[in-house]
Amino acid sequence: MLNSESKKVKLEAEIARCKFKNKRLLIVEGLQDIKRYKDIILKENNNIVVKQIASFQGQGKGCKSITKCLNEKKDYLDKNMCGKIVKAIIDSDAKEYRKECFLDLGDMKNIEKYLIVLDNYSIESYVYGENCILNNLSFFMDADKEQIKKVVLKEFFNKLNDKIIEDGYYIGILCLCKELKPDKYSGVFSYKCDISNIKNYYKRKQKLKDEIQNFKELILEIEKKFDLKKDLYTVRKILNGKHMLYIVSTELIKSLSDSFTEDICNTSLLEIACSLDGECSIDNKCIFKVNSTSMLKQQDAQVDNLYNQLIGNFDEEERIKLRDNIINKYI
Repeated sequence: MLNSESKKVKLEAEIARCKFKNKRLLIVEGLQDIKRYKDIILKENNNIVVKQIASFQGQGKGCKSITKCLNEKKDYLDKNMCGKIVKAIIDSDAKEYRKECFLDLGDMKNIEKYLIVLDNYSIESYVYGENCILNNLSFFMDADKEQIKKVVLKEFFNKLNDKIIEDGYYIGILCLCKELKPDKYSGVFSYKCDISNIKNYYKRKQKLKDEIQNFKELILEIEKKFDLKKDLYTVRKILNGKHMLYIVSTELIKSLSDSFTEDICNTSLLEIACSLDGECSIDNKCIFKVNSTSMLKQQDAQVDNLYNQLIGNFDEEERIKLRDNIINKYI
């Protein structure tokens, strides 16, 4: 635990150490972010040292501490030509829509040479994608990944994606309403909701439908103000990343339970002919049938398990995009 200033190091000392070892320094918001950014970057790049902001003398944790530190140390960073050596990365937290909520971050333009702001809401927003769903389908089925890709992935992912976009979009907008129009929005959704509250609200789908209807005019006002479009690109930006993962976990388990509890040959869901030439069954059991009947009886527990599993694993395509974005900032 970094609860003692005596255990911390000076930022200048860490920069000197990185220069001596021909390394680059990436500063992150918190302790959990260290592992996540290492997972993103270090598979292909081992010359980047990842440190949390609280490991440096005089600094706390979070994005405010990062911007405060960079502004305080800017003269030193400029004088020592650290632009290609030192970067700090923070969640976007939908700042482009909530600018007035982040005035205490200081002059971010003054430190833009050293600061990377995620394109999406948070690091968790990079978990979901087609590869993420493929990995989880292969966990619940006897089919291998190539068979899943050939027969069921595209149709399943598209239908799941529609559900995630529909609900995630409106929850994100209602959270924006809470921040930007608190006098007009009296609903339950907000960026400050912890995951247990999101679970309770999201289980009661009628609650979300009621809020969409009750605050229809306010939603239209926010949509028009920011020219928002109902698509995955927007959902990644306006929806809290942890909230997004809970929606993904819930809809994935529900879709599996609804779609793959009987032999695929007996369903019309996918409207596609299985063409695996006799490989579509094992011991007369369809390889695309969910291999755990407990899922049907314990969906809440399965959702929680999947959420905890997803939170530390990135969709490979999204990981590569984010990795390249970070690496290019040092060039």
